[in-house]
Amino acid sequence: MTLPTGCSVEGRKGMAPDFTEMNLRALHGRFPALAERMIRRERPAARVAVVATPSGSPSAEVVIAGGERIPLHSRRDPRREASRLQDEMRAGRVWFVVGFGLGYHVETLLAVGGEQRRVFLVEPDPDVFRTALAARDLTALLADPRLTLFVAESPRLGDARDPAAGDDGLEEAVAAWLERHWARSARRFVFPPSRRIDPEGAEGYAQRLEAACARFGSAVETHARLFHRCRGNHLRNLPRIAGAWPVTRLRDLAGGQAAVCVAAGPSLDRNVSVLAAAREGALILAVDSALPALAAHRITPDLVCALDAVPDKAHVLAAYSTPGTPLLAMEDAHPAIVAAHRGPVLFAGRGTELGEFLRDYVGENGAYPEEMTVANFAFSMARLLGCEPVVFVGLDLALTGGRMHASEVVEHWNFPDGMERVAVRGSVEPVVYTLPNLAVALDQFSRRVRAWPGRFIDATEGGAYVGGSVVMPLREAIERCCVGAARREALEGVRAALARRLSPDAEAADAAQRAETLHAGAARLAKTSAFLADVCRMAALGRTCARNHLVMAAAAAAAPRFRAHLAQDAATLKEKAQAVADMLRDIASRTPIFASGLADHYFHTRDLAAGELDRARLPPGLARATPLDPLPHYFRSAMRAANLLRRELGRLARGWTPARSGRET
Repeated sequence: MTLPTGCSVEGRKGMAPDFTEMNLRALHGRFPALAERMIRRERPAARVAVVATPSGSPSAEVVIAGGERIPLHSRRDPRREASRLQDEMRAGRVWFVVGFGLGYHVETLLAVGGEQRRVFLVEPDPDVFRTALAARDLTALLADPRLTLFVAESPRLGDARDPAAGDDGLEEAVAAWLERHWARSARRFVFPPSRRIDPEGAEGYAQRLEAACARFGSAVETHARLFHRCRGNHLRNLPRIAGAWPVTRLRDLAGGQAAVCVAAGPSLDRNVSVLAAAREGALILAVDSALPALAAHRITPDLVCALDAVPDKAHVLAAYSTPGTPLLAMEDAHPAIVAAHRGPVLFAGRGTELGEFLRDYVGENGAYPEEMTVANFAFSMARLLGCEPVVFVGLDLALTGGRMHASEVVEHWNFPDGMERVAVRGSVEPVVYTLPNLAVALDQFSRRVRAWPGRFIDATEGGAYVGGSVVMPLREAIERCCVGAARREALEGVRAALARRLSPDAEAADAAQRAETLHAGAARLAKTSAFLADVCRMAALGRTCARNHLVMAAAAAAAPRFRAHLAQDAATLKEKAQAVADMLRDIASRTPIFASGLADHYFHTRDLAAGELDRARLPPGLARATPLDPLPHYFRSAMRAANLLRRELGRLARGWTPARSGRET
């Protein structure tokens, strides 16, 4: 492995060893793309210089405009200088850091934070990071799983707050990191020399980190508010889910044909009239709220996508859906939306614990956990179908003209005054404004587009820029991807195959096996329900012991004459309550229905708010169960869910026939 160093070394001790190769090997283990960039990079030797110190720990200097030399660390003892930050860095689980320097302060931050600490670090100057790789042995630091690195492609002098800078992928990387660690807030540290080298750039990166964190927190709050509703929707949709094909039935059906996905953003008004020409050479996937705009131009989509947990769009499907158009719905979409659709329904899963538990009973629906918007969902469905390229229209993800949706969409879905606005890069304009939730969806969308090897064409002609997309007018996209006799002929075959796969004959062939699966599921759930009833009684006993323990402890504090006796009783009750809590914690970790439905509930409401997750992906409240944890409520909810599932699956097993697939039973 031959690697350029690109590093000048000066000082009273002469030439220092070069650690570049060993550091790059360690870097490649966790951040291979960054390591490849550093291998290719040759830093101008005159700009960043390593400086030896009396302590033996190297320091460095950066030459800025005007010839001023900014020291990155102490010229005497950089380690001792960094150790003075211990008290400042001791608190806080999650940190954002701007500026790597030679890494001394980062080592201190991780050393005092314990195993639960997580650090996301941005180095605005790749020359500085390249120099650090040569100057010090950083192998342990670079291999530390608690540290995530983001290094700019080039020094951004003063423009890091410009929304156009968002195309560097920082927001997407932060969003993915926050999701992985379930962090809703973070402490901030801007390395002072980085601020001196480029004040506006360093502060700009810090603001972008905080803005990304705020976006994620807002999205989490929205998700937590909707979680109970989504889970209830999932259970209420069980009859339809069990009687309908999963979306995986359509995998690779398109065979590389183009898809045009129609979202309902304000820019759809500009080019919806052009869409009719696309239908001859591409599958049309429409989000449910775009149906009125398509109907106004006599365009019938091939597929419709829906995922809303609220019933607002049910009247749209009732008015504009057609019997021959399949609806691709999330399993936790509101039942009114599903019931309003006049054609066949296929369900997609989010990969939740409840969905995993139900797989044995109602089949595999796939896993699409990142679908924050129905446009994201439509993109996933186009990929599932095997479409390439994917062309999007109406994908504003922004407040174009102060509106959230196209003109045919009812007004109460549009942007309310007074809500926070976030500046992001536009696909046509330099800057556009959006909502925090949409900004998170934009980050996720961009991350997925960049990771997809296919072509993603944004023909919205307005709105936010989706990272990794090719921006072009819709007319040009249609001419390139949707015109030609060969495309028309191939597309006719795809539409015929779609009709065959969803035909009653195809369903009838699978009827006996599905009915048998439902019977077995109902029997298993009957046992689970009885078991959970016993668990509820035990949990209620533990709750009573815990409450009485507190009463006894309070009485002991207030009655000196009986303190010893009451304290002994309180201790006994506490032991009993703790023993019950330990038993419940063990049961929770091993009981499918609890780990599916109820851990999800606990996790999304209480533990997301706390910003922490147990390593085993169980709620921290269960992993650290105390006598006062409200476990009985969750086990009672689990028992109710098990009873509902048992009744629904038993009824379906007795009465399910292929003719009822996708319809109310």
